[in-house]
Amino acid sequence: MVNQPHGGKLINCEFTGEKRDEAIKNAQKLPFITASSWVISDLELIGTGGFSPLTGFMMQADYENVVQHTRLANGVIWSIPITLPVTEKQAKEFHLGEQIALKGKDGIIYGTITLAEKYAYDKKKGSTAYLWHD
Repeated sequence: MVNQPHGGKLINCEFTGEKRDEAIKNAQKLPFITASSWVISDLELIGTGGFSPLTGFMMQADYENVVQHTRLANGVIWSIPITLPVTEKQAKEFHLGEQIALKGKDGIIYGTITLAEKYAYDKKKGSTAYLWHD
């Protein structure tokens, strides 16, 4: 019997070689968010498949299901929200469909996202300010 990745599909969004070099070059031209070490860790786990089946930070439906039922919106068991928290001010600076670089406090670009959704959380249930998805 072959073990399957959680959720049935192993995600790998990590670029290598020329594709990586080109992505970094393009990301240097993008607006950016300075991400915490926690967010960078989550980004790495998303990119390398450690958070399979997630393909990005959680959309609102997944976030709410995880908080309320410890499951993704599709029913896959998941116990912690994986989100990109930003301030209200930051959330207003970016627009849906915009590509954004994620930089560490060290100035290194660790990845990019395309903003697909913005949503506020319920303070009684959540722990972050604004949440984004890639």
